[in-house]
Amino acid sequence: MARKQKNQKTSSNKSRRQQTTTPQTVLEKAVKANPDDVAARLCLGEWYLKNDQAESILETIEPIEQQCPISDVDLRVDYNRLRAYGLTNKGQYPDAEKAVCRLMEDVPDSLDAWYLLAYVHLAMREYDPSERAARKFLSLYADNTASTTRQSFASTPGHLSQVHNTLGSVHQAREAISEARKAFENAIEADERNHLPYLNLAKIYERSHKLGQAREVIKRGIRNCPQVQELRLVARSLERGATVSACMIVKNEEELLPDCLASIRDWVDEIIVVDTGSTDSTVEIAKSYGAKLFHQKWEGDFSKHRNYSTDQATSDWIFVIDADERFVEDDLDIIRRHMNAGKHRAIAVNVLNHSGKFDENVTSLTSIRLFKRELGLTYEGIVHNQLVIDSEEPIAHTSARIKHLGYGLTEERMATKTKRTIDLLEKQLQDNPDNAFAHFNYAQVLLGQDTAKHPENARHIIDAARRAVELTNPDEGSHDDRNVHLMALYQLAMTHFIIGEDAAGESYALRALELTPDYLDPILLLGNICVRSNRFDEAERYYNRYLETQARVAQTAGMEEMLLMHPCSFQYAYYGLGLVTEYRRDWSATTRYLQKALDQNPELLDANARLGRVCLELKQYEEAEQSFEKQLKIESSSHQAAVGLACVFQATQRQEEADNWLVKALDMLPGDHPALIEYALMLEEADLTGQACAFIDKMTTSEAVPTETQRRLAQCCFRLEKYDHAAMLYELLVQTETTDADLLNDLAGCYFKTEDYSRAEELYQKATEIPQAPAVTFRNLGLARINLEKIDAAAVALATYYELAPDQYEIARLLGDLNLQLKDYNTALTYYERFLQVNPQDPLALFGLSECYLLMGHRESAIMGYERVLQWDPDFTPALERLAQAREMVQKA
Repeated sequence: MARKQKNQKTSSNKSRRQQTTTPQTVLEKAVKANPDDVAARLCLGEWYLKNDQAESILETIEPIEQQCPISDVDLRVDYNRLRAYGLTNKGQYPDAEKAVCRLMEDVPDSLDAWYLLAYVHLAMREYDPSERAARKFLSLYADNTASTTRQSFASTPGHLSQVHNTLGSVHQAREAISEARKAFENAIEADERNHLPYLNLAKIYERSHKLGQAREVIKRGIRNCPQVQELRLVARSLERGATVSACMIVKNEEELLPDCLASIRDWVDEIIVVDTGSTDSTVEIAKSYGAKLFHQKWEGDFSKHRNYSTDQATSDWIFVIDADERFVEDDLDIIRRHMNAGKHRAIAVNVLNHSGKFDENVTSLTSIRLFKRELGLTYEGIVHNQLVIDSEEPIAHTSARIKHLGYGLTEERMATKTKRTIDLLEKQLQDNPDNAFAHFNYAQVLLGQDTAKHPENARHIIDAARRAVELTNPDEGSHDDRNVHLMALYQLAMTHFIIGEDAAGESYALRALELTPDYLDPILLLGNICVRSNRFDEAERYYNRYLETQARVAQTAGMEEMLLMHPCSFQYAYYGLGLVTEYRRDWSATTRYLQKALDQNPELLDANARLGRVCLELKQYEEAEQSFEKQLKIESSSHQAAVGLACVFQATQRQEEADNWLVKALDMLPGDHPALIEYALMLEEADLTGQACAFIDKMTTSEAVPTETQRRLAQCCFRLEKYDHAAMLYELLVQTETTDADLLNDLAGCYFKTEDYSRAEELYQKATEIPQAPAVTFRNLGLARINLEKIDAAAVALATYYELAPDQYEIARLLGDLNLQLKDYNTALTYYERFLQVNPQDPLALFGLSECYLLMGHRESAIMGYERVLQWDPDFTPALERLAQAREMVQKA
């Protein structure tokens, strides 16, 4: 009996051990036991993917990246698929897209690839590519194409539902409401347990004021879905509603006020308008929208009038808005949900500032615009007033949006508005010189002006922003202090970048990121700084970091009460990546990134012009012509497009049209020297040297070339083989830039090309005497001396160059030849051996080495060398002759 009990206990322990030995632990042990086993890592990654542990995938499979490209196609497909899922899960969308593209090289019809692409493009707000990917997935899913090639994770009804939901979100973003509604219904039909399409469909009905249908959708979701928390929150929001008073102050806003009131009248309970002295039809417009109208004389104090407007409110909540703003009605359910949830008494929204000729510039500021009337909150500050709120009061930061048009007014109105703001800020700073927020706002207003028209602003901006930084402590101060400190650091970084002081700009940007790594503005600025200083690898990292951070910040409703100059500047990040890949001459990637930039902003002229140039480089003349014609439609005086069309027509043998466009281009820029140089180079790159010279000739016959342009022009003349003209320009420059080694080297190069080796040697020598002269100058000096038959001096210069650039093995061979001529056989031998370590089958170097052996008396070694040379090149006459002589010497000895 006792024995039986023991067996039972042993069996129980064994059962317990079996329960803890899961497939996951077995796979983890296998990877730990053999970390280099690719198959084991992929099996573990697959387990994580299928068991909702996608956050662990990247850590598991990352070591495999070192072994890429993987030769085994099955392992390669599995790796790229898992990597794409892992990166998507981490929100690293640009890298995820690259991983998907690698996967599709092997499996073009992979369900996983198209599933992920649809999601990734939606996350990056690239709606057209997202829709294409979603429809491709749906087509493959219906045909079951992918399953015939490889097993796919994205083959369940749940994934089908997610793709329909993605397609609905795309339609919703485009305001195609009927299509969006149908897509969300399809998502629910595919998987009724997916709560997301219920939420999205209810949002559509609520926005259309069909509250009954919205409630029914939410009830269905609660009945069918395992995840019901958010559904229940929406249900409570739909069942009960809080009242809202919209409060605003106005003066002469007849142009902007109607659209503002139209965006709020259907959902607020009362509109409070305080007029401060309008002389146009503002008052009548406010009355026509049912506003409660109050009058106050303007006293130059925004806070005083703002506080008066909120004092008149009678609803539960106060909503603050200005006449030049529009509430985005699509986001009504977001704020309704927060108002009715009862967790917060203050709600922040994203104020998006739109400006630019094509409304293409967007900045954002997270701002508290809704708060409970019971809080009794007030504003302070005569301009750019701030809401005074207890730091302990919790704030709901939402993704709801207000569109602000106040920076996109006519030039005259903007000038008036800017002057008023500057006057008020200067008065505020006079009264309180230690007001950090006022210093920040003063710098911001000046930064918003065109620096080219107001160059004096740069120093004022730097002074004001620096003072704001000094007055704030990001570690010990208030939350507002920290934000002002960060934003002032970016102002300093941006201003230094604008005036060409990149090192200072970079320093301030990095300081901001040390405090807040997700601060979008300095991330994008660092990408631009790196591009301008030709640090392309770093630039690529910053641009990708911007895209990844933007996606993450967007999901968390933005940064708390921070002004963001680049909240969604995808086009500039993609344009920057286009510049990086253009430098690498990775034309397919360049085309892809430039097209992405144009998808985000079709009016981005620089991206359009560059895309045309890339198409020219690839000899895709039809596409290039389309790009340049599109640019001319947007900007009829675009000399970039005119030159581009001249290149296209020249390349396609349409000479008359080419000549016409060249004449138009020249007429468009009579004195624009930098542009003339740029286009001369463009024509030269397109093998249109004659036309390029026409641009250069136009410059030489126009007024004197500005000093800052001479160097670029000289470089252009050199490339076009106009060496005399290049030398003339360089000679003018070296009169003032006497310690510029690069400049002296370039000037010497002109004389070298025209075979004036004595003058070239003189200038190269001067350049080498300047501290930190570029290494290449010593090489050029050596080559000039070779042409002057100064062999000793040439060897000295080239030896110096080789010490500075030891990877330049061709110089080692040349030094071998020179020392052989100088009969310094030991030194020649050393250089030949260094060269042959890298180029072991070079017959000329081996012949030189054999010569050294022969002349040093090592005849057997010389014979072996000559024989090896003749094995590679049996017709090498010098080696045949010297081999015969060496053998004769051995026989006589």
